[in-house]
Amino acid sequence: MIRTAVIMAGGSGERFWPMSRTMKPKQLLNLASDKTMLEDSILRISPLIPPEDIFIITSQVLLEPIRKASGLVTIISARNIFCSASSEKAKVLRLKS
Repeated sequence: MIRTAVIMAGGSGERFWPMSRTMKPKQLLNLASDKTMLEDSILRISPLIPPEDIFIITSQVLLEPIRKASGLVTIISARNIFCSASSEKAKVLRLKS
């Protein structure tokens, strides 16, 4: 059985304001250790799921900052980081289904 992990890493940077901003979201902050919250999440799950089967879903605004995060590049491939539909597009898709 192949296990896959999907980490949701979106948001607008309001919850941890003023530390967190739109272009520096909480996922890229070092709050619990010397690593970012996203790195910590990946490292916690990596004993169970190999890095090639870990995927990150984020917003269009955060796609490149997360892909370029220095610590993440050594753990997970940029090909495993995707952009989700905008909240407005998601609302329309839900209404149509």
